[in-house]
Amino acid sequence: LSAVSALKRGQDLDDVVAILARLAEWSDSRGEAAIGRIAVLVGESLLAVLGQEPEAAPRRFHATVEAIAALNVGAESFPLAHLRRGLHKVPIPAPGSATTGLGLVGASRLAFAFSAL
Repeated sequence: LSAVSALKRGQDLDDVVAILARLAEWSDSRGEAAIGRIAVLVGESLLAVLGQEPEAAPRRFHATVEAIAALNVGAESFPLAHLRRGLHKVPIPAPGSATTGLGLVGASRLAFAFSAL
């Protein structure tokens, strides 16, 4: 894992976020360092991946925020700036808009997940 510096494809990010979500459920103190490193890798890769596939950005961003929030890591362990910058890349349409994005329900779920961070 130390040799991996960034996730370059959206599917790679999806897979690692799914792993993080599962680790959050099974985690104990033995794997905290590895989980922290994986979370940072996801955060550092997030902006580039969101820019590659804008249509998948809302789903990916939401899944990432939920996975990081479930880890119960603080700002000292995970740089939240990555998530804040990612928030600017995700379209949240106005009510009644035909624009694709999170939608109001997705935006409210995202806000709830962010509040856990």
